[in-house]
Amino acid sequence: MTTSICKEIEVPNHYSLALAGIPSDGIRDLDPPKQCVLCPSAIPFSKPKLAVKEGDAVQKGAVLFYDKARPTIRYMAPVSGYVSAIEYGPRRVIDAIRIDVNDSLGVVENPAHTEASIQELDRDMIVSLLETGGLWRTLKALPFRAIASSSVVPPSIIVALGDNEPHSPSASSVLAGRDAEIRAGILALKKLAPTVHVVAHRSDTSTQHMLSDLITVHADGDFPSLDPGVILHGIKQTSDDNSAWYVQYQDVIRMGQLLLTGEYPSEIVAVISGPLVKKPEHIRTIEGVPYKHALAQLPSANARYLSGGVYTGRLSTREGSLSYSEYAVHVLSERYERELLHFFMPGAQKPSYFRTFVSALLPKKQSEASANLNGGVRACIACSACPDVCPVGILPQFLAKALYNNDIEGALDLGLLDCAECGLCSHICPSKIELTAIFKEAKQRLYKESMV
Repeated sequence: MTTSICKEIEVPNHYSLALAGIPSDGIRDLDPPKQCVLCPSAIPFSKPKLAVKEGDAVQKGAVLFYDKARPTIRYMAPVSGYVSAIEYGPRRVIDAIRIDVNDSLGVVENPAHTEASIQELDRDMIVSLLETGGLWRTLKALPFRAIASSSVVPPSIIVALGDNEPHSPSASSVLAGRDAEIRAGILALKKLAPTVHVVAHRSDTSTQHMLSDLITVHADGDFPSLDPGVILHGIKQTSDDNSAWYVQYQDVIRMGQLLLTGEYPSEIVAVISGPLVKKPEHIRTIEGVPYKHALAQLPSANARYLSGGVYTGRLSTREGSLSYSEYAVHVLSERYERELLHFFMPGAQKPSYFRTFVSALLPKKQSEASANLNGGVRACIACSACPDVCPVGILPQFLAKALYNNDIEGALDLGLLDCAECGLCSHICPSKIELTAIFKEAKQRLYKESMV
């Protein structure tokens, strides 16, 4: 069956960064790691409370920690084994939980369902199954992108089938062979909200063909056209829609797996990529896999590791891992060498939004992006480049000035809560101003104040 009417949205402002290190389409099955590492400190808006201690035996699907403020939000062990170390950072923040794998300890079993029995479950039962199974944490609420409250019924839930941030996992590769799981997951989501928007990119014909009867929205444009905040900006009808929820499509697959099998789904498809990765590729592995295991050979020093997206990911280290709901690791060069007479060089290998270098005349040429800013932070020069790439049509330069002056009401009027946190304004800013970080910090402060 094919959906008769499908809404079309086009994102006029976007930007395509042609990064070297594109992963191959095939998926390599990674050998199981001997240890997995989870990073509680990487979870925003959360106060982790440990449910285990060093030396404890844990089963796959057992609770490792939970949110102190909301104990029903649980984080599960992706493997069976022994807690070998719990590492703390400043102010006793839990930086890492290390588990030495031992499959003989078994797994936690939850009730298993069929698609027909899921159809008969009510909302409260679905909420209970997702909370008990450790996957409620994957549901996020806009505009703050915090974990959704189970006591609230949202106007809609957005599921984007893919992510067009550079070097994200291929949706068609991830979805291959997962038809039953994605359908079961979406069926469960329909119990939580009156509307579920299933979004596919217009160019992804493979996914459209695979799930044509589920897709309700087609999006067009480069990154970040599949970001949930950008999608909401294109489909919302009233201000009530601003509190919509969203969930990543891999997490929807995992919801379906949890409901159909009763076992915590720790298997993920991730991407390892970036200019310093010798063999960029898709891998099938488990949540919490250390970089040392996922990468055939770790780059030498002067490398920056990003868990998640190139623009939106979390800064990590060589000792890091792919933690909860992270599906990519990117390795970029972090050398800060000064180049002699660089203003006079043609710059064919230097990516630039402006026509400063010859690279602007070679839009299809892949460039080896690095973490080098090629300059220092300066005052805003009012170039108006940031509004040209903002996918939700706000004016970042004026929004930043309002926040500098602590004018919160003015910032809200300028669209602070509409910010998609995509990172494009920071990327193209010639003054090297971290606009996205400024906006994210302001939104986090507002969220914490709203929770008091």
